[in-house]
Amino acid sequence: MTRGTLTGEPRAKTTLELDVPAYSAVTLPLPAELARPDEARRELLVAEAGDSAERALWFFAEDRDVDWPAAAWDATVEPFDGGQRVRVTARTVLRDLTLFPDRLDGSATVDRAMVTLLPGESTTFTVRADGLLDAVALTARPVLRCVNDID
Repeated sequence: MTRGTLTGEPRAKTTLELDVPAYSAVTLPLPAELARPDEARRELLVAEAGDSAERALWFFAEDRDVDWPAAAWDATVEPFDGGQRVRVTARTVLRDLTLFPDRLDGSATVDRAMVTLLPGESTTFTVRADGLLDAVALTARPVLRCVNDID
């Protein structure tokens, strides 16, 4: 578990041992250095389960109260037979990143939504539509949006 800033700077970190039986849940107390932020509006808690890709994020403040950095990302579009892949790499935290390809073409669909990325992380959206969509528009606002991008 790591408590860190929205810009990716770790503030406190620990490893907790747990054993979760099948069809069960386990509750563990957090050490004070993880449970109490220095700046609640600028920090989050990240819990990762071993070597798996499973993780949970906890923001210490409600979305409307978080001091979000301006959303920044790099994105590329790659066509494939049947659609396009949009790969987004976060330069800042991106809370609930969502791609809205139907803003470009009513037939367009995307395979996922509301993905939260920390600085340096990437995700790929798979878009399907009746034809290829404009690559520049797919990677720009208002087609690609997140919570900290909305004024």
